[in-house]
Amino acid sequence: MYRLGSGGKRAPSLYNKYVAENLKTWREANPDRPVKEAMSAVAAQWRDAPENPNRGQEPKKRSKKVPAEKPAAATRTTRKTAATGDAEPAEDAEAEADADVE
Repeated sequence: MYRLGSGGKRAPSLYNKYVAENLKTWREANPDRPVKEAMSAVAAQWRDAPENPNRGQEPKKRSKKVPAEKPAAATRTTRKTAATGDAEPAEDAEAEADADVE
């Protein structure tokens, strides 16, 4: 049994027990099918299984997670010019390259 703060293992839920029992039988009946398909099939069976306390109900809607904002970069990148080896800001090098093309 799961005890708070003990660091022990949590007791399996009804769903975990159902999957453990039914996944094996599904795999024996369909040995050539991938595991992903087996899990999907057993999960679909769980929705209407008598062991399911929420039998026949639609699953709860999940809200999308909002991605965390990344901190802005504090430094600018530079690159060396081919001729002098001096470092210059990347913007200036691009403008200079565009001027050479024209």
